[in-house]
Amino acid sequence: MSVVLPTLNADAHLTEAIESILIQTYSDFEILIVDDDSTDSTVSIAKSYNDERIRVLKRNEPEGLASALNDGIDAANGEYIARHDADDLSSPDRLARQVAYLDTHPEVSLVGTAARMISESGDERGIRHVLERPTADDLLEKNQFIHGSVMFRKERVLEATGGYDTLFETSEDYDLWIRLANDHPVRNIDTPLYTLRLRQNSVFADDLLSAKLYGRYASRRKAVGGDLDLDDQIQADGPYVIYQQLSRAERSGLHAEIAQELLRYGRRKDAFTEAKRALKLAPTNIEAVGFAGLSAMPVRIIRAVIRGYRSKLNREIIAQNATLDTGTDTLTEAVDAIE
Repeated sequence: MSVVLPTLNADAHLTEAIESILIQTYSDFEILIVDDDSTDSTVSIAKSYNDERIRVLKRNEPEGLASALNDGIDAANGEYIARHDADDLSSPDRLARQVAYLDTHPEVSLVGTAARMISESGDERGIRHVLERPTADDLLEKNQFIHGSVMFRKERVLEATGGYDTLFETSEDYDLWIRLANDHPVRNIDTPLYTLRLRQNSVFADDLLSAKLYGRYASRRKAVGGDLDLDDQIQADGPYVIYQQLSRAERSGLHAEIAQELLRYGRRKDAFTEAKRALKLAPTNIEAVGFAGLSAMPVRIIRAVIRGYRSKLNREIIAQNATLDTGTDTLTEAVDAIE
């Protein structure tokens, strides 16, 4: 199998990411590091490993994440493709468990995992649980996968989707999963086999807005069953084209979501700004009122509230997973039984 690891100025944590892959209990893999024209020491770090399993694909100019992922997939020799981000980590048994799952579930095209969350410095920030059997409808509601955690069947995914859509500057993964899930079963192992690093200092409201707009476009495009005749406009003018298609209430909800995300990262001032934008668009947006008030609280209070909210979501997901009729109690137990 092949691990595709895209990079762009990722020298801060790249060594940790690579090392977490090299110590996997499953050893029959290659790592394709696709660099999108980094200007730091990323490529030097990648090439410093004297390991024949590592290949570095250096691009001469940046073309974007979706394009880098497609290049990595095209160059991969493996039947299965595992995603991995340059500042995240994989548990030692991640690849083994996902390979075992796909080997024993030939009908499934993609399997992700739950994740531990850590700060930029490595401090624990909790666990994000995932639905074990997300449906196409679940995916239209929101992304049900932690993108760096997924492993999928190369040929089947390429045949079904053509790969990542380079229209998407962000949320390219969400778009791909949505297009795949209608006709192909997709699953999660609700065990944290991946570690997601929360990048507080690189989180900006404009980036979050862009990601959420692309995500909404992916969802709407799938919901109507095809192109919304906006691709060329988006390609030329960017994601603001999508924003213009939203109602005032939808725009308000979008800014409230961004305020919530910014609060997660301790960005109180920016969160307050987004909450105000939400309220200007829809003064009755209760969530925006709450986020505006919360942004005035000390960071420790905000973190406690966010932890409580995350715990609530996790409990709901765990309860939903427990009700599955899978032949075993849960998919996670099915995977555990293989070992």
